[in-house]
Amino acid sequence: KANDGDGRGFIAACVSNVHPFLFVSRRGSKFIFVVDLADQKSINKFDAKKPVSTLVCHPSKPALASGHVDGSVRVWDYQLGTCRVVSEE
Repeated sequence: KANDGDGRGFIAACVSNVHPFLFVSRRGSKFIFVVDLADQKSINKFDAKKPVSTLVCHPSKPALASGHVDGSVRVWDYQLGTCRVVSEE
């Protein structure tokens, strides 16, 4: 259940072209929620460690990039549920 953050709604979202997944993060949240659109259920949650400001899905690979309020970027392999790359500002 996507209920963390400051309660002002979703700030970032993207939909995968590879799998029927929606990725969302709430305003002020350090978590990225994975929602299976076929089942309409949250199936995973990634701890991004810092508040998320933007999400971008790769068009043909199971990869997700998250941008953060401090300027850092993380690249996630959402099939494995791991962060593959971290770029600190």
